[in-house]
Amino acid sequence: MAKQRNDDEKWDAIAGVDGRTRVSQTLGSDPNKALAIARSIEHPWYRCQALAEVVDHLDDKQQRSAIIREALNAAMENVEPNPVRRQDAAVVLVWHIPDMPEESLRAVMNAFEAACGEGVGWKTGYNLRWMAELINTRDHGKAVELALMSGNLRSKRRALRAIGERELAERYYETNHP
Repeated sequence: MAKQRNDDEKWDAIAGVDGRTRVSQTLGSDPNKALAIARSIEHPWYRCQALAEVVDHLDDKQQRSAIIREALNAAMENVEPNPVRRQDAAVVLVWHIPDMPEESLRAVMNAFEAACGEGVGWKTGYNLRWMAELINTRDHGKAVELALMSGNLRSKRRALRAIGERELAERYYETNHP
C-alpha cells in the first residue's frame, strides 16, 4: 500500500511540473487559460508556483488579491514534511508577487519563519538571505531580522551584506568570529 501511495505522489508531482510548464507557455497569449491550468494542478507545491506566476501577469487588483490568497492556500495545503520545501513555497510567492498586500505578506512571512525554525543546513541560510533581499525595500527591519536568523556566522554576514548592511555585517562578524 505504501508503494502505491509513493507512486501516486510521484505521478501527481510529474503532472504538477507539466501543468506549471503549460502555465508558463500559455501566460503570454492567454492569461485566463493559464489561470485555469494553474487551478487544475492537484499538487499544492506546483499549483502554488503556477498561481504565483499568473498573478505576475494580471492587472486587476481584486483578481490579483484573490489569486494571491489561492496561491497562499495552496502553499499552506502543502503538507510537505521537509521545512525547506515550505520555505521555498514562501520565497516563490514573495518573488513572484512583490506588491503582495500587507495581510498576505504577513501570513507568508509567518509560515516562512516557522519553516526556517524547523529547517537546518545551507538551504535554510540561502532562503533566509533570498527572502531578506526580496523584502528589503518593503521592510528593512524585517530583512535585518531574517538575515540574523541564519544559523551560521558566514550566512548571516552574506545576508547582511546583501541588504546593504555592510558595517553591521562586519561588526557582527568581528564580535562573533573566534
